[in-house]
Amino acid sequence: EIADIWYRSMASTLQEMNRTSTAELRRFWHVVYMKHGCLSAWLRLSPVRERCMQAYERHAQEVIASVAAQQLLVFDAKEGWDPLCRFLEVPVPDIPFPRCAEALSCEA
Repeated sequence: EIADIWYRSMASTLQEMNRTSTAELRRFWHVVYMKHGCLSAWLRLSPVRERCMQAYERHAQEVIASVAAQQLLVFDAKEGWDPLCRFLEVPVPDIPFPRCAEALSCEA
């Protein structure tokens, strides 16, 4: 599930970057479009989506395997401030934990 959430966020971010980019970035995206057709359609292709999500999972496992357990927090934002603050040994803030259901639409 986390890989799917990451993938949707990444795809949305890339599409937003393309929409709002500078002239130099537009030239870069043009190359991407020329090579892969429409970026949004390309990102929705099952093989591409699956490879990206598998790469995300592999990377996450490599990080977990390479970092000492006492130095690594595998954090689920659904848990809020408590585990993060405990790990960092800081007090829990008096403000709500920010919640982001979708890329680019966050609320505090």
